[in-house]
Amino acid sequence: MGNLIRVAAVAALLGGVVWIAGCSTSGGLSGNSIIITPPSSLLMPGGGQAFTSNMPVGWSVTELDGGGITPSGFYTAPVTPGTYHVVATRLDDTSKKATATITVASGGTVAGLTATPMADAVLQGYPDGANLLRWPFLSDRVIAWFIYRDTNLLAPIAVIPGSLLDYEDSASPLPQFGTAMETVDVDIAIDPQTGRVVNFDLNTTYEPSLLNLHNSEMSLGAQTLHLACHRVPLAPGEICGYRIQVLYEEYDVGNLNDPGGFPDAYRLYLGNQSGTTDRVTLTAPPELLSPAGGQFPPDGVYRATQSPDAWSYIIQVSSTSSFSPTTLFVANATPNGASVEAAIDPNALFNRFASFAGRTLYWRIGARVDTGPHPAPLTDPNQSGWVFSELRFFTLPEFPPGPG
Repeated sequence: MGNLIRVAAVAALLGGVVWIAGCSTSGGLSGNSIIITPPSSLLMPGGGQAFTSNMPVGWSVTELDGGGITPSGFYTAPVTPGTYHVVATRLDDTSKKATATITVASGGTVAGLTATPMADAVLQGYPDGANLLRWPFLSDRVIAWFIYRDTNLLAPIAVIPGSLLDYEDSASPLPQFGTAMETVDVDIAIDPQTGRVVNFDLNTTYEPSLLNLHNSEMSLGAQTLHLACHRVPLAPGEICGYRIQVLYEEYDVGNLNDPGGFPDAYRLYLGNQSGTTDRVTLTAPPELLSPAGGQFPPDGVYRATQSPDAWSYIIQVSSTSSFSPTTLFVANATPNGASVEAAIDPNALFNRFASFAGRTLYWRIGARVDTGPHPAPLTDPNQSGWVFSELRFFTLPEFPPGPG
């Protein structure tokens, strides 16, 4: 019963429809007949299904707009809902054929899928900026998530374990000089008797060109999958949305062992791509210019670089490095040539942090793109909307500078 509940959960994730693998035959039981596995499939638009046969066959799709199928039998559904047919033809006798039926259903978005620029990208280890992608987790049978940008729906940028709920897509430069693209070859395998993952291997290489950027290399079998991911770092100011695709373990619900009702065999199933998130602008955090770390600015002027496409800027001064809202002094910053400046009257700081004379204060500058979704901060919702620089600190002098 627990397995059936999890099947329902994955169905909810895929928009209420999930295909449960069958192992019946097409074309009769004769040794000379073609047997297609599975004989039918229910997919979401753009979903994938691996078909196999008991003998060497050629694969084709009856309908001109019915999707595509590779020589190895991997079928990709069209975006239009409807009923379509995959045909297997014997190589040694083309008069012998068998047909599998595919139903492409409507819907199939992943509820709650969101993407925003990362508010605290620097503190989270992404000084060049990052987008944070989040989605709900509904089943412990999910093996992996495939992450796609809407600028390239053929090859994912990453494959991550099914136990994770988020992904950071960053603008961080690739680690090797002359590198244009990161390629990750992913190999996944499950135990056919238990469904447990026995291999989840990622091999990363770097390529000097974008020649293979749209290479949709994928090989999906009953218990194994190979996939190539191609990722180019985001550029500051780049706009994109995201989709995800789910890989999970499946079994033949009509062939459960008795007693106990455990499956005889598990297999891999690749769901459809989700709908696209709102498109977001990658906001690179400002880079602080002055004052240097540990220095108090007697003129009260703080400077940083401008961020691509950002319209608004603020400065935060805090008595804690976590920038808790109850500890903040906040002021506007304004573009001035190629930089951004914030002017804070030193006397105003003494008035706000009177008990911190002679102690450490922290400061940082935030940028915001005023159009599109705003960042969802990882620390406090009151800071929503701003992508923040690194933090710096200074010691507040013992005495205020006086009128001036």
